[in-house]
Amino acid sequence: MPGVNVQFHMLFDEMVVFVADMSAKYQVAVELERFFPKPETVLIVPVGADLREEVKQFGHVDRFWFLCQPARLKQPVYFALYAGHFRDCQLAQAQFGSSTEKVTAFAILKKIAADLKRRTNAGIWVTGMTGITGYAKQFRVSEGATNASR
Repeated sequence: MPGVNVQFHMLFDEMVVFVADMSAKYQVAVELERFFPKPETVLIVPVGADLREEVKQFGHVDRFWFLCQPARLKQPVYFALYAGHFRDCQLAQAQFGSSTEKVTAFAILKKIAADLKRRTNAGIWVTGMTGITGYAKQFRVSEGATNASR
């Protein structure tokens, strides 16, 4: 089953703008989900809605779902975007990805991943749990996250 996985660092406000742009560009609805204090998926945001306002009313978002439903599919295909939040003055890694055998949905998944890569730069200095620091080319970072780290 073909899939896509992009690991990146992006400020939450930048992520909301990215999700809103992808929703409009590829005509996919967005679902908001939070994990704490209890798992709940409360809100499906239709294409064309003001995502920033919906997120403001929803509150903390741990994961965005893109609901891709090309014309010939009965059920939507879900693409997950896990939000990275600040923890102890560090920006946690975010992740976008999914897999599907639906050709039309996979084409949209790859386009969203390509747009995400265009909005981020490859390579970031990473400090692991043991304190070892190294440069990792597989991670990506947005301009806003780069500026915030300075």
